[in-house]
Amino acid sequence: MERYWLGDRLPKDNNFDLIRLFAAVEVVVYHATHHLHATLPAWGDYALQQFRGVPIFFFISGLLVTSSLAGRGNVVKYFERRARRVLPALWVAGGLALVLLGAFGQLSDQLSSPKFWLWLGSQLTVFQVYNPASFRDFGVGVVNGSLWTIPVEISFYLVLPAAVLLSSWSKQPRLTFIAMVLVAMAFSFVAYAFVVIEAGSLPARLVKITLLPHLWLFALGVLAFVYFGTLAAIVRWWPPLFPAIYLIYAFGLRPFLPELVAELLGQGLLSMAVLAVAVAIPPISDRLLRGQDFSYGVYLFHMLVVNAAVELGLGGVPTVLVVVAVTFALAGLSWKYVEKPALAGSFMRTRVEAEIAGHN
Repeated sequence: MERYWLGDRLPKDNNFDLIRLFAAVEVVVYHATHHLHATLPAWGDYALQQFRGVPIFFFISGLLVTSSLAGRGNVVKYFERRARRVLPALWVAGGLALVLLGAFGQLSDQLSSPKFWLWLGSQLTVFQVYNPASFRDFGVGVVNGSLWTIPVEISFYLVLPAAVLLSSWSKQPRLTFIAMVLVAMAFSFVAYAFVVIEAGSLPARLVKITLLPHLWLFALGVLAFVYFGTLAAIVRWWPPLFPAIYLIYAFGLRPFLPELVAELLGQGLLSMAVLAVAVAIPPISDRLLRGQDFSYGVYLFHMLVVNAAVELGLGGVPTVLVVVAVTFALAGLSWKYVEKPALAGSFMRTRVEAEIAGHN
């Protein structure tokens, strides 16, 4: 049974892929400029941080994943889809990490170490936060540090259907689900506040790599799907309104607010701006990207390219440009030969069933 009480399906013509690519590029530029001695001027760094990629990813993930769950009666298919989206390219990134480590002489003393095999297993599954001390001399000190978000995302994927299942047992599943999401948001923001206030402490660092301080961003996306019809009507009334409001807030009001208040208000306004760009302006994503979704590959591979540049002793703005170009090349290859075929196939169907589906 499809979960229609969650909300209507999202329109197929949208700009979410383009927004995710923008978010991925922001992450690449931020990491590359900070690690390759191409530091931006203060105003440029501030502007970059007003459009942080990871919170945008989490918000859009909450919206799109809830849509996926709502339209799939079989939870097994939901998890299958998530696995096909995440794992194949992740395995390629793990293989590329091994190639780089070998090329820069980092594996000669590692193969007999249990910690190395623990690290490799963590890289190929969903526990990427582990990085042995023996790799601290490689690149920036972490082989592929941006992958800490993978276990966080997987946690989101697990929590969401559990909340939906619990809500479905209620006489008013939609209201129950919304209440659960709001409670989760409140607890999550408390965890986020703890991470901000206790920044640098071991407990704060441990909490930061869990879903707890990030769930409220994902939950914003979940609520955006639940109320999508209303929110879409609001942003379509005048598409430039919420992007303009966010720009005025980010560059006018935000610097004068306490950090936690600024973050809560800012993410709410940014989410509305993202929705406006995604569904209120003419859909240009397919026209520009031609159905290609590079964002995941860009996110997966960019720190490997940055680490290679650091190992080679490169730096400066020209190196940042090369890093971006190489990252996009790897992402393009990953999409064409790994991600797209994985999404088109199915772990659960026979070859004959796949061929029949392909002709329908």
